[in-house]
Amino acid sequence: MGGYLMQLQNFSVNDGDGIRTVVFMASCPLRCAWCANPEGQTCRNAMTHWAETGDVLKKLRQQEIFYRYSGGG
Repeated sequence: MGGYLMQLQNFSVNDGDGIRTVVFMASCPLRCAWCANPEGQTCRNAMTHWAETGDVLKKLRQQEIFYRYSGGG
């Protein structure tokens, strides 16, 4: 199982305490009027590629020490 991944943004510290990684996915069908990431509504983006769930989780686990000691995650 997987999906279209646009970007993993490491060391994100906006919108709250602690360090976190933001996973930007693509091809969202909802088309919300308040969408903060409208470029993610399509998978026709130069940055977009298919990513397996396990591969994304593996990358997130590599950042675990930052989540644990900063109160983020």
